Amino acid sequence: MAEEITGLQLKGEIESTPIDVSKYIGKKAKIESFKIMKSVQKGKESHYLNVSTEPMGEHEGKPINASRNFGLKFDEKEGGLGWSSMGKLAIFLNELAVKDYKEIIGKEVTIITTDADANGQKWLTF
Repeated sequence: MAEEITGLQLKGEIESTPIDVSKYIGKKAKIESFKIMKSVQKGKESHYLNVSTEPMGEHEGKPINASRNFGLKFDEKEGGLGWSSMGKLAIFLNELAVKDYKEIIGKEVTIITTDADANGQKWLTF
């Protein structure tokens, strides 16, 4: 559920400099955290696992890290969330030689980028 913020004035676009992600491509970073997230779009609820690396640098005073989202499925029969044995999360866990997502903290990943977004910006992932 979202909460409305009052008392702040919306200023519009704020200039910022693009991040040059090229210097991070191919580098190694350790996974620092994961969060189970919920999203609601067009009245449909979905869940995903958000995985982030440790900071690799800074841009405008904020840490730069890589992240990746993995879709989760709701088990209608038994309740709770899980993932497909053939899905991206299962493949990722296998690549890291772990059986459960809780074991990924501290594991090393190789940094790559996403395709450019509508503004031409690429984002760090693994």
